[in-house]
Amino acid sequence: MIRFPTLFVLLLPLLGSLGASGQEPQARIVGGTKAPTGSHRWIAAVANTGGAPLFNRQFCGGSLVAPDWILTAAHCVEDEIPGRIMVVVGLTNLDDTSDAQTRRVRGIFSHPRYRDRDGDLFNDIALLLLSSPIDNIDPIPFAPAFNTIFPGTTLRALGWGETKSIPRFPRELRMADLDVVPIARARRAYGTPDLDRRHLAAYSTGRDTCSGDSGGPLFLDSTPPLLAGITSFGIGCARRNTPGIYTNVGNFAPWIRSFLNQSLAAPPSLRVRGRGHPIRSGGAPPSRRNDTDFGRRVPPGQQVAKRFVLVNGRGGTPLSIHAVRSTNRQFRIGNSPPYLLSGRTGRLAVFFRNPGGPAGVVQSRIIIRTNDPARRIYSFRVRARR
Repeated sequence: MIRFPTLFVLLLPLLGSLGASGQEPQARIVGGTKAPTGSHRWIAAVANTGGAPLFNRQFCGGSLVAPDWILTAAHCVEDEIPGRIMVVVGLTNLDDTSDAQTRRVRGIFSHPRYRDRDGDLFNDIALLLLSSPIDNIDPIPFAPAFNTIFPGTTLRALGWGETKSIPRFPRELRMADLDVVPIARARRAYGTPDLDRRHLAAYSTGRDTCSGDSGGPLFLDSTPPLLAGITSFGIGCARRNTPGIYTNVGNFAPWIRSFLNQSLAAPPSLRVRGRGHPIRSGGAPPSRRNDTDFGRRVPPGQQVAKRFVLVNGRGGTPLSIHAVRSTNRQFRIGNSPPYLLSGRTGRLAVFFRNPGGPAGVVQSRIIIRTNDPARRIYSFRVRARR
């Protein structure tokens, strides 16, 4: 399974050699046709930043669901940070961006329960907050509930990935119509009982999505169109009697709306507290008052934990927490929220285990990377005794 979408361009020659039994993020349109030029202007090309042609940098698809927001797959942006990716909306040809709009990304918000279980993806959905709104392109409406789409419905998939024909890697957007099949059929094909209402399964003989353009749309081609699924994972490409698996967008409609309802009037602002007391970012010495000083000596082989409260306190844009790490391996980061909506709090756990050895003081710096424009890196010192 390809776990690193940002390396997709480098992996293209390898994708065609993946065994049919290996599950992989879906992406390339197999057995489809060229989409009409200028159609589906709400589709997004998710790409790495840089000076190379867009064709070489684009690694996933997405859908404009609000002027400031792109909906894509969580596995597309796993381990990514906003500064490394960009989005292009309003194009069908990767070589022609004359009528397209390009935006940087200022926040990545993956579903907090996204999981990869041996290639089966769950809650594979993420939102990208754009640096500024997209103008004069209507967002695509999305399914309002998990049971909006029924088996037998024909949906359309879009993508720029490999076709297994000529051209192998097209620059023009491709499309294929697929039929929704019962999820029970997908359970049998994949040999797992875990596929459920979080997923849609779609199949048509000789047509499929496959590795490379994950995150792209599966939608009802109506007026207006209705976004039903996100290309997620599958076994092979257009394999007989094996449907592709898509994230069921309607199942996550409340989660999507919780972001779209944010005002974005003010930037995010991270604050950290311990035992109710503020922890200042920077070089302040550890203190027992706010639990940055873990207190009395920890016996060899034992572990202690301190829990800190993270606050997005400015009342506007959601806070995206990209990474949390400790500079000393004797301090381990436990649970940490991937994001905080406006005015919300979350908990961060920091563990210290005494591995044994000479008695003494051990220190570390806890580093939190976020999309807070005033303080991209929030850091504070912790101290324990062994």
